Amino acid sequence: MFDGVDDFLQTGNIAWATDEVTVTAGLRKLSDTARGMVAELGQFANTQNFQLNAPTASLGDYGFYSAGTATAGLGTAAAAPNTSVVTGQAKLTTDTLILRRNATQAGTSAVDQGTGSAYTTNPLYIGMRAGTSLPFNGILFGLTAVNAVLDATQLGMVELSTNFNTGGF
Repeated sequence: MFDGVDDFLQTGNIAWATDEVTVTAGLRKLSDTARGMVAELGQFANTQNFQLNAPTASLGDYGFYSAGTATAGLGTAAAAPNTSVVTGQAKLTTDTLILRRNATQAGTSAVDQGTGSAYTTNPLYIGMRAGTSLPFNGILFGLTAVNAVLDATQLGMVELSTNFNTGGF
């Protein structure tokens, strides 16, 4: 459980090596008071990274952002408390951005993500931005981050297995 104050996890540097991502999280969001960082590759102030938020601000939503040298983002309404399986998918070079909630597509965007042939080599921060700000307040039942845009069959397996422990749908 992430208390929304000071809890976070950090991986070592991940050499992402592609411009694609699929990130799926099983979540119980407990508050919409302030932006909560579920997972972020590097610090979002940098380019060529992605982030999954619960919420994006005090908006009662889930959000996914991807950036090359420019940022694109999507949100889907779900007021706290809320239990969901949330998936974000992106591909920098084709300006692809997809947000899913509970195995259903919630939005797509073709907004320019700028240039960039791969996400940066950085730690993956879980539960807080770089361990210093934007704490997530809730329960993380599972997290999968893959350096590819998964096809429908693969994505279905990831979302269903995540939901097994989450109970979002």
